[in-house]
Amino acid sequence: MSETRAAVMTDLRSVAAVLADAFHDDPVFAWVFPDLETRPRLSEAMWGFLAEHVYLPVGQSVIADDAAALWQPAGVTVDDEFWVEHGEAFADSIDGQMERLGALAAAMDEHHPVDDCWYLLAIG
Repeated sequence: MSETRAAVMTDLRSVAAVLADAFHDDPVFAWVFPDLETRPRLSEAMWGFLAEHVYLPVGQSVIADDAAALWQPAGVTVDDEFWVEHGEAFADSIDGQMERLGALAAAMDEHHPVDDCWYLLAIG
């Protein structure tokens, strides 16, 4: 078993690849990215973008040889201003496939904790 350590920006490609692989057959992500040929690339782009711009900069995500987890500490938020600034680049990174991903994000937002807490976006 490999040792877990804090993920840093130089781990970006590994974090994205591990999570894309972990969620490849997940029913929700199969719905978000239904094309089997493009799913690995789009999923890796999505995880990479979120890791690079949201999760790795706050220094609490972790990685091992075959695992990764994206943590957002209490008090750190991604607000509408972030999406105004980065939304177009995010959409471009996933070839504009925002409809299903937007629906997933809206459903998650409805059930997201309102109390200040640590948030685990993904572990794979």
